[in-house]
Amino acid sequence: MLITVHAVINGKTTRVPVEVEPQDSVESLIIAFCVQQGCSTDAVYVLRNEKEDILDPSRSLALCGIEENDTVYLTEGDNPVEYVPSPQMPLSYNPFMIVGMVLVITGIIGIVVVVTIQQTVPPEMEHGYGLVWDAGSTHSKLHIYEWPVVKEDTTALVAQKDMCRAQGGGISNYTDNPSGAGKSLESCMDSKAMTVIPEGERNESLLMLGATAGMRLVEKENESVSNAILSSVHTTLDSYPFKVLNVSIISGEQEGSYSWVTVNYLLGNFAKGPATLFSSFLSAPVKYTVGALDMGGASLQITFVPENPSVVPKENTRYLKLYGDGYTVYTHSYLCYGIREAERRFLANLAKNSNGSHTVTNPCAPSGHSENRSAEYLFDAYCSKGLQAVKAWGSEVTLPAALDNNASSLYFTIEGSSDPKGCAEEVTKLFNTSTFKEAFKAPVHGKYFAFSTFYYTTHFLNLSHDASLTDFNSTMNDFCTKTWDQVKVMPTEQKSLLAAYCFQAKFIFAFLTDPNSYHFTEDTWDFEFANDVAGSALGWSLGFMINTTNVIPTDYEPSMTKPIPTSAYYVLLILFAVIIAVGLSFVLYACVRSKPRFSRYRSISRYGAV
Repeated sequence: MLITVHAVINGKTTRVPVEVEPQDSVESLIIAFCVQQGCSTDAVYVLRNEKEDILDPSRSLALCGIEENDTVYLTEGDNPVEYVPSPQMPLSYNPFMIVGMVLVITGIIGIVVVVTIQQTVPPEMEHGYGLVWDAGSTHSKLHIYEWPVVKEDTTALVAQKDMCRAQGGGISNYTDNPSGAGKSLESCMDSKAMTVIPEGERNESLLMLGATAGMRLVEKENESVSNAILSSVHTTLDSYPFKVLNVSIISGEQEGSYSWVTVNYLLGNFAKGPATLFSSFLSAPVKYTVGALDMGGASLQITFVPENPSVVPKENTRYLKLYGDGYTVYTHSYLCYGIREAERRFLANLAKNSNGSHTVTNPCAPSGHSENRSAEYLFDAYCSKGLQAVKAWGSEVTLPAALDNNASSLYFTIEGSSDPKGCAEEVTKLFNTSTFKEAFKAPVHGKYFAFSTFYYTTHFLNLSHDASLTDFNSTMNDFCTKTWDQVKVMPTEQKSLLAAYCFQAKFIFAFLTDPNSYHFTEDTWDFEFANDVAGSALGWSLGFMINTTNVIPTDYEPSMTKPIPTSAYYVLLILFAVIIAVGLSFVLYACVRSKPRFSRYRSISRYGAV
């Protein structure tokens, strides 16, 4: 743009147009004029606008209000102090300083509050302890739980502290020696319970035992033997310095419901978040839950919240009130459909249909594998004969008459054939009974966590994570075609189960997908095969402890595991740190702008005289 410079220098008046840019400084305009007119290098110059205001040499022409075709006035000054800078605003009244300080203080307070909330449970907080024996059909396992006593009668921060598996089989295996059932628990009580629980906490720590399907079968067969086993267990547990609260046989529906409580509790599906100023945007009430599937040695449980609870029969319905919310769950326990009893029934069917031969072909076992099973094991069991067998399978399975004469010493040789198609056909027969088909099955929906045998089998087949129905089926069939030479070298902690994994996978797949069962399809298949969440084992024991001890009242609104979710915690810290950084930038800018510009004018004036 063109600016006209009206100059009075050494008594001589000139009017000269000078080409400059709006962003050029006043100093640049003076220099351009001097270069053009050959001004004296010893003079000091002052530039004024048309209102005779002295212009700051350091500022741009645009900021000084100089526009296209304006006229400015240049004179010599005897002393640079002719320029009187604009009065500076006191730093304390500078708007940039005020905004900056507010931001800095807000950020500091925010970080302090967030960190304080996140550390609401002090390290010195007292702890409560609970010990639960899961007395299953194949083994007994001790779970030790710990929680900070944040509030009386709460375990909002419960976590599994340790676990121990007792030596030998489950307590239901001691029908011939009931006193041995209690003794079988002593090793874990001595090595874990008495060492993990602090001595000063033992008298107040709660100890309980829940016996599952194995003992349910014993109780149905011989109640006096069942009572003797439980009495032995009670005597052993009473000898330790803990509060023995419960030693009992739990029903299949209780087992399923407790498993559902456990998995949803550990996933945080019951938590509503902290009642803090952040709760409105960090968390919201949730009622989303997942289904739970649990398979032991003698029973199988499925539990979930149905889409339409009104259609579920009363015997399959459980109403639970947790943290002020009510949940109507569908639960069904299939006694004798645990993996050990299901395989026993499967092999008994094969032996029964072997036309009197002592050699039985098992299409689910790998070719080249052979094992011997006694007729007593296959046919003289709770799930093979008697009322329980009829109730579970719709019929007893009996030894062929031609072989009945020497049943006590009879053994069958069971040889594998690696036949996945034949295996599927035989396994499907287990679900094709009138009893199973008539059992009410609520329509499936949503996500499911499947653990215990579900997990062990799928984990062996590398199907634990995000496996689709198609992946499951193809991987299973591929494994079922392998020979024993191929299978026996595969890595596993359970070498004794290598020959059984094909049957287990086929049984799981049929239970989940068969039209007579729950009929999961590619569209409804949404499974997480897992055995723990956040370090705590999945199963019914945690839910059993919660229900039995009432350590989490039904009307209590719990905090989450952390008052603020971890991801939100770090987001807030970063947010407040950014606020502090922006605030400091404003403060720094205010300080720079508050410095007087007189000394800058002196140096520019001398330089401009050149």
